[in-house]
Amino acid sequence: YLIKINHQIFNFNNKPINIGIFGQIDKSSITPQKYLNKKHNNVTMKTFDGVAFSTEKIKYKKYKFPYVLKKKYIQFRTYNGWIAMLQQYFTSAWILPHFSQENTVYIKKKFTNIISIGFKSPSYLILPGKKHNFTSQLWIGPKIQEIMSKITPFLDLTIDYGFLGFLSKLLFKLLNLIFSIVKNWGFSIIIITIIIRILTYPLSKQQYITITKMNDLQPEIKKIKEKFGNDKKRFSKEIILLYKKENLNPFTGFFPFIIQMPIFLALYYMLISSIELRHAKFLFWIKDLSSEDPYYILPIITGITMLVIQYFSQNKYENNNSIQNKLTYIIPIIFSFFFLWLPSGLVLYYIVNNLITILQQKWIVYLINNQNYKIS
Repeated sequence: YLIKINHQIFNFNNKPINIGIFGQIDKSSITPQKYLNKKHNNVTMKTFDGVAFSTEKIKYKKYKFPYVLKKKYIQFRTYNGWIAMLQQYFTSAWILPHFSQENTVYIKKKFTNIISIGFKSPSYLILPGKKHNFTSQLWIGPKIQEIMSKITPFLDLTIDYGFLGFLSKLLFKLLNLIFSIVKNWGFSIIIITIIIRILTYPLSKQQYITITKMNDLQPEIKKIKEKFGNDKKRFSKEIILLYKKENLNPFTGFFPFIIQMPIFLALYYMLISSIELRHAKFLFWIKDLSSEDPYYILPIITGITMLVIQYFSQNKYENNNSIQNKLTYIIPIIFSFFFLWLPSGLVLYYIVNNLITILQQKWIVYLINNQNYKIS
């Protein structure tokens, strides 16, 4: 996908000439309607569309189209680097030629919805009867990290994974390693999910123990509420004393969730930004792990697993017919609708994650109910 361009300039005049080269990329700032109508574009968060560049002083910088439309014209100078126009899976980029003087780079609003990014090389003096070669390189193609990193420094940064890019890159390297063995991206996602859950098992274990202890303390909390319910200050004090007595920190139950969210978001951006997963098949009806399930079977399974988790997590001291208890079952059903338009690879991750959660919950409950196991 790398085009090497050579301009050979002959001066047949009787006078010297000053001449340079320029390269420019134009792109519409508006996505054509025919692409917006496609179902696989109806995701909740979009990938970055805009311009980007790298200089000897700036490793990577990007501007969204609305910013360029507002500024109208941006200009700077650099000896080397690259300029690029970015979209979801593909990049067009000029690798700037090397001269003794600086190249001029510009970003501008060309027409109403057309953005341009380009460069102008310094002029070179060609004497009469002489010639000069200008060489430059143009990348037009998919964002293949392994290849782009070898062409010029930091060009692989055009694979924009968002604010959790460092985590997305780490997960992709691990996913790519697993894929080199199993040769299926879907099974690679399942394996990486299992690895993540094994690594986070100590936190998950503490979470289930905390939830169990909180449930067991409900009768005590109810008594304190009946006694000091009208005195909020005293009630809070008594609850804190109870937690200290039982050596319980309720916030430990949120740690696994806090850790899971960055991983979930990093996987999301990796799945919708990595060209390797575009049109990647899994099994049966899943023909593209980067787009939603066409029959919504995986989101339905996700909703079922969420209901099972809620069933095992319910407080045995609460009234099963209470409005609050019923709401805890309605929320997972509502939340599962969110998965209808997410990449099927991400939904697959969440299903496997939920299944492991169910198994771990059952295992921890078994340990807690075992006479030789002490909650700590």
